Amino acid sequence: MIANANELIEQTLRLRSYALRSAGLTVKSHLSADLHPIHVDDRQIQQVLLNLIINAEHAMALVSNRVLTLRTLNSGSSVVIEIEDTGMGMSYEVQRRIFEPFFTTKPEGAGTGLGLSVSIGIIQTHGGTLSVESAPGAGSTFRITLPMLTQAAVFSGTGLDA
Repeated sequence: MIANANELIEQTLRLRSYALRSAGLTVKSHLSADLHPIHVDDRQIQQVLLNLIINAEHAMALVSNRVLTLRTLNSGSSVVIEIEDTGMGMSYEVQRRIFEPFFTTKPEGAGTGLGLSVSIGIIQTHGGTLSVESAPGAGSTFRITLPMLTQAAVFSGTGLDA
């Protein structure tokens, strides 16, 4: 399906709006007005966004400054989605393992450790990448990069099927 990442982000934020407000988070969106379309399974990408937003909520539970920032931009032949939090951040050792199945930093019973491994699989299936930048005490930024749909593909009908 041809999708607009901004619309997927806005839909996902609407799904989480009550939980985000209840957690005392400030949400900032910097969504590019001229964002190129992407060819994706919109439900799968929304699942990734939801997972990253919920993880950000958890990462900010113990900090006083709770800001979730979402950005989109065109970069070369890709669309970039960034999800940044002001949470606890992660050590290099944790960052190296977060995409491994069943790895979690949450207490027993609070997480399966599958969210990020499933998320990276979904993004890679779409020809993209999922990466993280973080430091202890400095929050985290997750970056999704997906190939943009070219105008030629749109006009030729390529990618119009889900």
